[in-house]
Amino acid sequence: MYYSDIDELLTNQLTGYSQRRHESRRLVQQVFSCPTRHWVNPHCLALSDKYLRTLGHNPQSARRVLSDLGLIQFKRTKRDCADFAIPSDQFHELSANLLVENLPILDRDGNAAKIPKTKRHGSLKVCQKPQINIRNLQRWLTHNRNEYSFLAAASFYRFATSSTAPGIIPLNYNLSGKTNRLYGLGANPQNTQRCLRSALFDGYHSIDISNCHFSLLANHDVGGSITNYAADPASIRQQIAADVGTTPEAVKKCLLALIYGAELNLSPRQALGRSLTWRDTAKAPKRFKTLTEAERELVERFWNHPLVVSLRSDLEQAKCVFGARDFKELSTILMQIEQRIMRVVLEDIYILLPLHDGVIVENELDPEPLEHKVSKVTGYEIKLKSERVEYN
Repeated sequence: MYYSDIDELLTNQLTGYSQRRHESRRLVQQVFSCPTRHWVNPHCLALSDKYLRTLGHNPQSARRVLSDLGLIQFKRTKRDCADFAIPSDQFHELSANLLVENLPILDRDGNAAKIPKTKRHGSLKVCQKPQINIRNLQRWLTHNRNEYSFLAAASFYRFATSSTAPGIIPLNYNLSGKTNRLYGLGANPQNTQRCLRSALFDGYHSIDISNCHFSLLANHDVGGSITNYAADPASIRQQIAADVGTTPEAVKKCLLALIYGAELNLSPRQALGRSLTWRDTAKAPKRFKTLTEAERELVERFWNHPLVVSLRSDLEQAKCVFGARDFKELSTILMQIEQRIMRVVLEDIYILLPLHDGVIVENELDPEPLEHKVSKVTGYEIKLKSERVEYN
């Protein structure tokens, strides 16, 4: 027997004080409202200790309650950063009903959570209730049931079809004290695939720093290879992709991973193996244990490519120029510079969705005067790319 109502499920499956049922109801609603995909298996949830504490729950108690309710089966593996949370048939039955009922999220006092329309994070004015395109979202859900962002998209659809606020999704962010970046909490378009974001914000405009981190490095004397790559990234990616036997998009991800300290590790869990070999996000988790011989050779060809070797040498020099002990510290410094620039660009601009080195806004922005403004205020010469968000 499966229950389609939260209160009925709690009454029949949980014994104890009413306070425990109240906390359990809040927990269940939060898990359904803010699903987070496990990076290895998109059909499972990732309920880490940190995430459950963010929701306001004791991790061990929360897992015990969800297990007692028969909603989720937990499995922890040695190398994973979070638990596998395997949804049960009861989970899917209740989830389908919640998508229709659109039950509100409860705050810690048991009241319906109220999210302001806008909120200031430092000097940034960020929308917390953006209007999305429901028709495009329906199309995306119909054709992408196996994609890893499906659970988040289902959550967006539940909020957007609410009778109280049609077309609106509530979003929350956490401001990082170390990098000044805004990170989306729970189900947030910032953490989803580009095609889903395009479906949600079709018709709006985006602006971002072109080839951000390498462009920032090129403003310092760190080597000719980085300067050349920052000046013409498309042709260099195309050249490496043709020589290695992969795609320019995969090369772009791998080169960015080098700034974050990626090494030659022949494992599909690591950045290079993941970017070069995972063609289909829906099928990737089924074969993550080892790389084939051909895939190992692909990773090694990329690592030993002359242009990649030269870029790696320049990145080692960049650590000395910036006074960074390792690549983690170097990437943190670059994020801080990135956010200084973005705050100059976005002064007095209403932000629909922050995307670290870019944003989605309501109206089109002219890049040229903003580039001059950044150069005058910060001293950095950058290129901004502005385009209309379109979903095909």
